[in-house]
Amino acid sequence: MGLLLPGFLGCATDDPPKRKHDLSDDAAVALVSGELRLKKGDLDGSLADFNRAISLDPRHPAGYAGRAYVRHRQGDSDGAITDFTRAIELDPRMSTAYAARGFVRMAGGDLARAIEDFSRALEIDPADAMAFHGRGVARVHSGDLNGALQDYSDAIRNDPTLAAAWNNRGVIRAQMDDFEGALADFSQALALDDRDESAYTNRGATYEKQGAWAQAVADYQTALEVAAPEWSLRSQVLQRLNHVQEQEKVRSAR
Repeated sequence: MGLLLPGFLGCATDDPPKRKHDLSDDAAVALVSGELRLKKGDLDGSLADFNRAISLDPRHPAGYAGRAYVRHRQGDSDGAITDFTRAIELDPRMSTAYAARGFVRMAGGDLARAIEDFSRALEIDPADAMAFHGRGVARVHSGDLNGALQDYSDAIRNDPTLAAAWNNRGVIRAQMDDFEGALADFSQALALDDRDESAYTNRGATYEKQGAWAQAVADYQTALEVAAPEWSLRSQVLQRLNHVQEQEKVRSAR
């Protein structure tokens, strides 16, 4: 079984950027309400609030950025890209809009333009760990493992608490046969999130490649315990678990 690569991470809207005019009180209230409803998962209510904010102040970028994120959550990728693009037109220094548009484009398979968006976000904000991480994922899917390795390392440097970056860097290190480095990365990811089935599975697969059967058994078992019942890889991990359990029995019988 190949090593896992987690899916894309969401990117919430940032605080309203500096602007040349003051946001009206009613528009500000609508923005705050939209953000609160979004956090609660009320997408329809959040969309209505951001629509109201835009109607009250159509030249404020935060309304478009907020609506873009809601549209992405609703599966309207084209609408999300349109809104992120409008936010960027209104504030070309809004790095989070570039990064968020990059995630949407990457989810749609437009890797080249996604990488351009992440790179532009990093030109504006060189410390944006999520932009480094997003570009790393896009580069992996583009076949640029060395570039992705550097991006994940930069993401970790800027935000050592970003568990997904540790896990993803471990995937690349394992693919490059740097097993010790991979194990260290997966273990750090699990120190940050001890219920990450991907990191347990990846570490188990790395132990399996090394013939460390007992450790592989433990990690595969834990992955199955912490994963949701509908986890798409459950049957594959069960197969790997059965295999390494048999190998461990053989080793113990010698």
